[in-house]
Amino acid sequence: MVSIELKDTQIRNYPTFLNTKKPLTTNISDLKEEKLMDLEPLKKLDNLRSVSFEGCNCFIHEDHRWVLPVIHDAQVKEILPKPCTIIIFDAHHDASDPICPEDIRELRKSGFDTSDLIDLCKNKLKKMDDDWLKAGMELGLIDDVVIFGVDNYFDKEKLREYEDHCGVKHRIEMIQSIISELSDNQGDLNDLARSKELCGLWDILGWEYSPEHGFMFSDDKKSILLDIDLDCFAVFWREYHFPWPHEVFENEFFRPSQHSTTSGWNAAKFLEEFISRAALITIAEEPDFCGGIEKSNIIFDRVNKYLFQKRLSIEAE
Repeated sequence: MVSIELKDTQIRNYPTFLNTKKPLTTNISDLKEEKLMDLEPLKKLDNLRSVSFEGCNCFIHEDHRWVLPVIHDAQVKEILPKPCTIIIFDAHHDASDPICPEDIRELRKSGFDTSDLIDLCKNKLKKMDDDWLKAGMELGLIDDVVIFGVDNYFDKEKLREYEDHCGVKHRIEMIQSIISELSDNQGDLNDLARSKELCGLWDILGWEYSPEHGFMFSDDKKSILLDIDLDCFAVFWREYHFPWPHEVFENEFFRPSQHSTTSGWNAAKFLEEFISRAALITIAEEPDFCGGIEKSNIIFDRVNKYLFQKRLSIEAE
């Protein structure tokens, strides 16, 4: 096992609740050979690697669309519910209409295995990785999604509701910044006056309000997929890409909410709820959207530090 060495040794005191390991739900060692066998082609096609994280199934890979066979494989093994709810961190919504709808419908009708989805990702879905999300919904792999990091109000409104070809309705919710929506007046995570408008988002998150405690997560904690695209933490300026500076990670994840209904919350505490509920964690490096693999590695180090308290380590071959 190879641990990722972080370059910045200065880290603020992390909340004590993050030091509690969640109980193991899956015996990783027993499943390792089976997982590697089914997903073996992805090691060459998408540089798929296992990541060690407190007993949770976790993978890192390159291009985002290849997450579909990983999702299916976890569902076949009953690690992940089918369909599954996904919490995504991404600078892009990846919810364009698939360019191969007939191929996807035929797969859904006739049935498919992991190798069929590998072929779909290799030969049919867009290489820009922007149509895999609705493809997963059309295939019955994905139900509802919340995406953190997208700054596009028009797409947020346009894409909120989606009905697949089987008539199943899905929600695609987008939030740019957790701390902004927790702390700002009329934020999407604190505005009781808009509760009717925001109830769909809150239901997916399991986010609820009580007069006694303010906002908190409900006790109904269904398993989810936590999916992270590292380009969520890159700054784009002209033709340049920069990893988020440490200052941005500090402010975005550790600055406390100033709103009365979300007092005591910050983004790190909010995120830890999803980490604790994750049956599967997937991390897409997306080097083309991070400024190259070296910058992707820098972002991974910082994500590991600020979001996971240095608890991730990429397993050696």
